[in-house]
Amino acid sequence: MPKVGRNEQCPCGSGRKYKWCCGGRAGSHEADQFEEQNESSASAYLTLAEVLGERIPPDRILEAFRGFDRRATFIRIAEFAAALVNKSNLNTELSRFTKWALDALSQSPDESMQKTAQAIRERARPGRSILHEKVLYLLQALALSEGTETGRTPSDAELAWWALALNDYAGDWTKSGEQLTEEERLVADLCHALRFNRSGDPVRELVRAELIMGCGPPNHPGLSTQQEWRQFQEEAFGCSFTEFMDRNLGPLALHSQLWMTKEGESPILNPQRWGSKMTDGGAGGALFLNSLAIDIAAARTDLQAQSAASGVIRFPRQFYRYPLVKFEEGVLVAASPWLVQHQLAYGYWGRCMAAMKARRGRFTAETWFGIFGVLFERYCRRLAEEAEREPAFPNQEFRFIPSSLGGADEIEDVVLAGERGVVLFSCKARLMLEKDVRAAESREALVDWLDDFFLFKANADQRGGALRLLNKKVEAIRAGAHEPVLSRSSRIFPVVLTYDRVGESLYVSRWLNRKLQQEGLLQQAGVEAPLVLDVSSFEVFLSVVAHGEDPITLLERCLQADPSVLTFHHTIRSHVNAPSKERLPLFRRAQDALVARIKQHFRK
Repeated sequence: MPKVGRNEQCPCGSGRKYKWCCGGRAGSHEADQFEEQNESSASAYLTLAEVLGERIPPDRILEAFRGFDRRATFIRIAEFAAALVNKSNLNTELSRFTKWALDALSQSPDESMQKTAQAIRERARPGRSILHEKVLYLLQALALSEGTETGRTPSDAELAWWALALNDYAGDWTKSGEQLTEEERLVADLCHALRFNRSGDPVRELVRAELIMGCGPPNHPGLSTQQEWRQFQEEAFGCSFTEFMDRNLGPLALHSQLWMTKEGESPILNPQRWGSKMTDGGAGGALFLNSLAIDIAAARTDLQAQSAASGVIRFPRQFYRYPLVKFEEGVLVAASPWLVQHQLAYGYWGRCMAAMKARRGRFTAETWFGIFGVLFERYCRRLAEEAEREPAFPNQEFRFIPSSLGGADEIEDVVLAGERGVVLFSCKARLMLEKDVRAAESREALVDWLDDFFLFKANADQRGGALRLLNKKVEAIRAGAHEPVLSRSSRIFPVVLTYDRVGESLYVSRWLNRKLQQEGLLQQAGVEAPLVLDVSSFEVFLSVVAHGEDPITLLERCLQADPSVLTFHHTIRSHVNAPSKERLPLFRRAQDALVARIKQHFRK
């Protein structure tokens, strides 16, 4: 059989080019399996190339956006984002939005759009999205960088069409990684994809932030007393962190959940009107909103300064610092509720780092990294103590081993011990910056970051990667360094516990285990494969254990789970189908108090 050229018509009769049809599926059995598994990569997007046989050239996309009104276009896309986020089931909404977009194309007066919608319905593999978080940001970036003040307002059908066109380029990131294994490519793709289209619980995030920031780091010169810690918060937030959360961060996060709902309004904010709703007149509230806003001219300049990947892709990283865009005095538009919620976990962290750097002298960005690590470890210990106090906690079989923070008696940051095994939780507060994951330039760059985080070899300046440090802790246990508190023959479950969603996918744990086998780390007898949990999964884990679940059984289920389950949280849900067990009483009390305080600051 003669070889078919990649640009020739596919012999299957589809009418598409071979490279976009059967040729795109050609390869090894392993590659086919990889493609089937990787539902979270670019193949999850519906594209125009599936129908047209080739991409729309970048110049044509740029030319189209140069004819659009930048403000009207940006606002409409922001409304799409808010409507997509603020539903109870995001997966259902992604599907509903795809149907809505195809209906808009079908009803367009443009015949090519009508044919595109029909072709997608007939040929495209179902279960994929047209509008999703990543492409919405790419559309917004084009509106800002290419749109004009005198352009026209695009129809919804046009925006759906150009979303399809950009989806062809949004997945170019996955074309890198030729030197990686199929497993490494999958790990990179999942880490990237799991950063998008994720709506968390803003109240849980607020409570977590409050508990982390409640007290200063012990034994730190200049910050250990409550007065010194309050002074630092004044420098970072202009008030105490609790006041900042009650008056500013909390209300905005809760308000963002109402955008584009029946009860709410569009994601357009007026700082003065926002401030007027506060009982104290709200000058601080207006200042807060403006501090989260980037001027349209600055946003445009920043985007145009970026090199455009594939000639058209500029990922708006500045949105993660400035989720609001200022089009004119009194008009701020929120790019998406996702970006507002991002401030709950990362925004206050960034303000603290800036305040620390501003102190100069012996205080640097690295100072804040160390301080936040201590605050995070203390938070995790507090949750463990709270869980152990609950009446249903299985304290006949398990106990948390107390130790002083960073002291000589410390076995690991958090240690859960029982007859059936010992769990070593190593708390890591390092953040993945946007350039490292959402806007990563290649799969290799993301895999390199993960490799550095978990397996970096120690040198004079750094102690080593998280799993290398855990390996040292296990070696100390096996050498009997902690007897009689902990037997050297204990069955050990090593867990890396991260503040950020570094290893949320169970695939990451599987990949790391194979890496460890190659390097001979954590291979001691009686040591289970490592798991990587983010802090929200740790909170759920402690809560269900506090309600009487066996912690070793939960971890064993994660180790045995099909990685297609994707996350630890999903594994727990399949075992403990009771959402009421997923929140510690400490969280419920703090949540009720927080909501009550927020209401006090606003006029009825």
